[in-house]
Amino acid sequence: MKQLLRFFSPAVFFSITSFLYGQPQSGFKWYNVVPWVISFLLFLLVLWQYLRRRRDTKDVEVLKLEAKKEFDEKEHTSAAKTAEAIYRATLKDELGTLHLLGSPDIESKQVKLEDAFVSLCISESWRSEKRFEKPEKMERLEMERHLTPEQVMKRAFQNFRLLLVIGDPGSGKTTLLKYYAVKCLDNRHGELGFKKDIFPIYFPLRDLEFKNGSDVPTALPRNLANWADRHVLNISVEQFHQWLQHRKTLVLLDGLDEISSKERRRKVCWWVRDMCSGLKNAQFVLTSRATGYRKLDGIELEVPHLRADIMDFSPQQQEDFLKKWFRAAFCCELPPEGTTEQEWKQQQSKKAEQRSQTIIEFLKKEDNKALRELAAVPMLLQIMAIIWKDRQFLPKTRLALYDTALNYLLEYRDRQKDIEPLLPADEARRVLAPTALWMQEDLQKDEAPKEAVHQTMQPVLNMLEGQPRALAFCENLRDRAGLIADYDKQHYIFRHKSFREFLSALQLEKDALQENRIDTLVEYFNEDWWEESLRFFISKSDDKMFDRFMHRFFRSEVSELLDANKQTLLQNLVKEAPLKKIDALVNALNNKDLNDNQGRYVMDCLKTIGTPEALKAIKVFIDKSKGNEANLDHARDIAADLSAQHARKEEKAVEKAQFIIDQESFRNPYEDNVEYIKIPAGNYKYSVTGETVKVPELYFCKYPVTNKRYRRFISFLNGKEKEFIKALPLDLFQDKLLRFTSSIKGYTDYLGKDSKQWPGKLRSDDDDNKNFNGDDQPVVSVTWYAARAYCFWLSCLEAAIGRGEKLEDIKDINRLASIYRLPTETEWEWAAGGEPDGTIREYPWPKAKGDPTPNLANYGRNVGATTPVDRYPEGATPHGLMDMAGNVWEWMENLYSKEYKYPALRGGSWGYDGSGLRCSARLYYDPVLYLSLNGFRVLRAFAPSL
Repeated sequence: MKQLLRFFSPAVFFSITSFLYGQPQSGFKWYNVVPWVISFLLFLLVLWQYLRRRRDTKDVEVLKLEAKKEFDEKEHTSAAKTAEAIYRATLKDELGTLHLLGSPDIESKQVKLEDAFVSLCISESWRSEKRFEKPEKMERLEMERHLTPEQVMKRAFQNFRLLLVIGDPGSGKTTLLKYYAVKCLDNRHGELGFKKDIFPIYFPLRDLEFKNGSDVPTALPRNLANWADRHVLNISVEQFHQWLQHRKTLVLLDGLDEISSKERRRKVCWWVRDMCSGLKNAQFVLTSRATGYRKLDGIELEVPHLRADIMDFSPQQQEDFLKKWFRAAFCCELPPEGTTEQEWKQQQSKKAEQRSQTIIEFLKKEDNKALRELAAVPMLLQIMAIIWKDRQFLPKTRLALYDTALNYLLEYRDRQKDIEPLLPADEARRVLAPTALWMQEDLQKDEAPKEAVHQTMQPVLNMLEGQPRALAFCENLRDRAGLIADYDKQHYIFRHKSFREFLSALQLEKDALQENRIDTLVEYFNEDWWEESLRFFISKSDDKMFDRFMHRFFRSEVSELLDANKQTLLQNLVKEAPLKKIDALVNALNNKDLNDNQGRYVMDCLKTIGTPEALKAIKVFIDKSKGNEANLDHARDIAADLSAQHARKEEKAVEKAQFIIDQESFRNPYEDNVEYIKIPAGNYKYSVTGETVKVPELYFCKYPVTNKRYRRFISFLNGKEKEFIKALPLDLFQDKLLRFTSSIKGYTDYLGKDSKQWPGKLRSDDDDNKNFNGDDQPVVSVTWYAARAYCFWLSCLEAAIGRGEKLEDIKDINRLASIYRLPTETEWEWAAGGEPDGTIREYPWPKAKGDPTPNLANYGRNVGATTPVDRYPEGATPHGLMDMAGNVWEWMENLYSKEYKYPALRGGSWGYDGSGLRCSARLYYDPVLYLSLNGFRVLRAFAPSL
């Protein structure tokens, strides 16, 4: 302001003086204006000088601000680049190497991920976004594929921003995430389908923090910063926020199942949903055990995503893994003095090749089928490799594998090297078991504070000879046994959580006689966190402990209503118990205080046990029944099934089918006495054409064809069903089948004329997949041609055994083939929903039960796989047909339409939502292809004489 006054004062003074002292004139004279003009010009000059100086000052200030901003940006960019470099290096160090369980020699040297990683086989069998708007608009299913990790990633992020990876314990979920991260860190993102560089961010969900002790997770940047802090990285919350908001990122979230609380897992799913919505530049991968992600528990990702399931190792993958493991194990041992590194590597590589080949050949032996099934799990295969490396033998069961591996890690390996272990294996177990149970039951976490671990162990160690300190014992477990690891500076973690679950079970076995301990375990039955520990526990139990558990279980409210997953768990516990005393189950079967559900679960347990004593208990129940018991039909089915199995073991001759016209049902001895139910004839308006159609009287099989029944057909093709082959010579059946295939376009081309290839071609593609291969689960992944061949086989057995016909004399092959066949759509729709008044129900179950619920059918991936065919009695038709809605789409006899000349399918499946369960819902599919969604059901027609 002072500066402005200084400029303006002279101009104002001059103007006033000129005005006061100028001579007035009568007329206008130009020189009278001059003072005013000069004053005005002087004013403008002063104003211009002022404004110019103001502008120059402002320009200087702007330049200073711009310079400061540029400096700050450079500093920020430099800091960001430094933070990124640090984070990348840490991830590469953390994720780029594998610690092969059981060898500190290997752990002392880095084993690169790519040197030990065996590409997993991943099934993409269902998409969460697939919803049927209207049944008539259902499109043909895409072929189910078994994909590589790279293919899965490419497919996932073509249309979605979230990939959900589900795998069993030890299947390699964490290793898969490491593989994805390393690909990105090594600038090989193109192999995963990304056109531009993508920044990987890894986070184990066991570290997830929640707001003020609630079930709501804190923001991802905060959790990432905390993870970085635990790894002594100076990376701020703001930096992670910037990366997530402004960088193309791949966020790898590992282990939803490692959050023990169901409610927290639900909230984490919502948290992931919100991140998918808010972080537009991020792609997400989430892993979990199947037990940690169950729709029936309300744990579901409500955001479009692709789900991929890690498959078991194929035989070739097992070989690849074993060769890589033994190469790493032998080559990382230190060379003896005087041997060059090159010579040592050659020697060890040769030894590794020989050792891996011996275990590969051992697993291929016919009598080692059970071990081959265990070897399909990467974790169990690694345990096998550990044992085989030095001892060249393998235990036969999952429990024995863990038991032997634990002894090997704790003692045997050191003694082979003349190193005295800190504690013998049995004493080390006494210390580890209660610690593991403490982590499982009290902490409910995979990692535990070191100080707390030491305090838990020390009282037990004080009772042992020598009284080693807990710190020294833990360091030995970490550095020599390789059983535990440093999670960070303050925490320990078991190298694999299944060892913690196994050791917990060892302590549970010791504690089981304590008062109310079994009751506590029964309460844990509903907790997914406890599933593996309970399975290990029951595997260690004796007959009395098994009986006590069943007694307490069926007296508990826990058993009053079990969803499909818990029914499966119950049957797994029964299967895995080494000794099965049935007193408690028999008492429960006859206990009138149990509800109908509990009665059915008891029967299923007795069926799984399957002994003559179990069969006798079921028969006694049937004899005592008054005919109105809710589970009487189920008891009769079990008795018929077990009777067939026992007869087969005793090599009794196959009976003729007791088929009498007009009877309400009959049991088929060629299919383990499964029941066929009569469906009365009727007229109704067909949903596809709107025209009235007439359906004759038919017998529908009560259930879809199961794996157990279908395997008998494959066994017959392999020449192993002697009783059947005696009545139906294999070469005669082969000739008749070829004649039949020639009547259907494309059938002979598919089957081929070399009958030796038929068993492999007709076999279920999921016969080795434990998610789908249970005896009482419906057979899936069979082609339409395979389903039709099974029906033709039944027709031939009926003709040869039931009717006493000579097949070589039968000329009309189509009449022969019409005895047992697949239903047509008009027949199926009538059987599924036909009412006496000629109308069709919307769903197969009675109208009063309303819309689909998880209690009526297996659909919408509520369970995640097929279920035993007798699992949903509430969803049965009024005539008693089971699984007409859900579980599997069923192949039909007829083609879908004139436009789409492919076989039709009906019934919905485990992987599709409720709209697929309508009686009118239909699909079509190529007859040479197969899915884990598809199976079939057989009908028995009133075939004319042959």
